[in-house]
Amino acid sequence: MAQEFCHLVCCVDDNYVPYCGVMLASVLENNREEHIVVHVLDNALTDRGRESLRGIVERKYGQQICFYPLSSDWQDSFPSTSSYVSLTTYCKLFISAILPASVDKVLYLDCDIIVVGALRDLWNRDLSGKAMAAVKDAHRGLEEDCRRLGIDWQTEGYYNAGVMLLNLDYLRDTHFLERAMDFVASHASGLIYHDQDVVNGVLHGHILPLPPRYNLHDHLFRRKRALSDEEARLADREMQPEHRVIIHFSSKRKPWGTRCLHPLRKLYFHYLDMTEWRGQRPQYTFSERCWWWNRRLSEWLHWVNGYR
Repeated sequence: MAQEFCHLVCCVDDNYVPYCGVMLASVLENNREEHIVVHVLDNALTDRGRESLRGIVERKYGQQICFYPLSSDWQDSFPSTSSYVSLTTYCKLFISAILPASVDKVLYLDCDIIVVGALRDLWNRDLSGKAMAAVKDAHRGLEEDCRRLGIDWQTEGYYNAGVMLLNLDYLRDTHFLERAMDFVASHASGLIYHDQDVVNGVLHGHILPLPPRYNLHDHLFRRKRALSDEEARLADREMQPEHRVIIHFSSKRKPWGTRCLHPLRKLYFHYLDMTEWRGQRPQYTFSERCWWWNRRLSEWLHWVNGYR
């Protein structure tokens, strides 16, 4: 096993333990030669949840996992979220303050991710003078979102926060957590994309762009994308099987649900079957199947922004 550490961070509550487990299994399965330490920011996990994650990281793959329970009142500072987004999404703002000072760089991954390739090249990226590295987002309305957050769309851009290579020393030295909390307080009513808005609003101009392969988020697979012609050509190349590293099911329709139409959704279950939740699949009712085919027809007729 390699001596170099890769520090991986995720944030999870009990509802997301199975999905976090699938993400971790995919990371460790495809990076067996690396020494990876997993740090879990734990939002009220039960003992059962912790044991499930230990079973994957320690007993199945022989790696190390550390839990950092969050205080019960941490959520009081954040605006409520709606739909599928949990307040746990804001946990990532605390990474630089909670992890030991000896950890100077981490790779943060959302739980709705599978890793299908080696992470060494990503981990070895030089973050000198940068707060973090990430992949740009591509949702429609990006220019308006940048204006809303005080970001120069052309020169700085807006980044997806589901995969972040974080320079913790930089974040600590620049008092990121305090600045992030001030940003939340002053923009509480306008954080459309929650923690992602905060990260971009505070760190814009100090983010290193990464190739799309390191966060193939949902918008990259759509027909309509907020990408230049050059960016679109690069994204299409990076989505090919030989280039993929991280696949991010970032839309509200997840592969474990009945309404996911993502072209790579079946790959998710390849990694799920490496965990204690093996064999679990969405259960389709007649009405769900009707929705599915109606949506497919709508995509084919270009009535909705379907997948490519």
